[in-house]
Amino acid sequence: MLNELVITEIKLTLGVLWCIFFHRLFGPIAPSSHEFMGIPYPVANNLPDIDSLFDQKIDQLIKKDFGSADSLSQPKVGQLLVLFHKTSKIKKKSLWFGHVKDDLLQDPSVWELWRINVNCRPVPPEKLPADTALMHDKGVQLSRQSFEETLMTIYEKIDSKKDHIPPITTLDVSPFPYEIEVDPKSPKKPPPPPDDESWGNYIKKMLD
Repeated sequence: MLNELVITEIKLTLGVLWCIFFHRLFGPIAPSSHEFMGIPYPVANNLPDIDSLFDQKIDQLIKKDFGSADSLSQPKVGQLLVLFHKTSKIKKKSLWFGHVKDDLLQDPSVWELWRINVNCRPVPPEKLPADTALMHDKGVQLSRQSFEETLMTIYEKIDSKKDHIPPITTLDVSPFPYEIEVDPKSPKKPPPPPDDESWGNYIKKMLD
């Protein structure tokens, strides 16, 4: 059974992924929107392959990084890597214990890369003391603020950096192949304690 911590991060991560992909689907789509904590983010309807990919990768992330028993009591961090390729043929890189080989990150066919850090705070027990409940509410507001600021960062980067996009030669919804890797090989710093004032700055930096 998923706890509140994981459910919140599923919704937040899904929103970030959709915000990135919505602006990288250059063909005709049926636009719509969803919300996370009252903050709208764009989605495209009737794209089951992308929906399925998001579900699959988020499920992998949860099982790998947030599925252990200490997820209830310790801050946890996971990572997703989103890559867009120039060509229709993606070279499959050999994996080692689930990690992406370094050469994937240096692949010249990759024209855009997004690194998403997913950070989960521990959820206090059901019977909350007043100070713990206050800390929990503060954490929820930090997640909401982080999500909003992350979306704004994505919008800013996408609007200001367009020269690197390869020529679009088809009317396909997604003219460029893409990949989502779970926990690629890269150093990750553990998140600060949930009551630390630096937590807001930490979770705000979801994009590398």
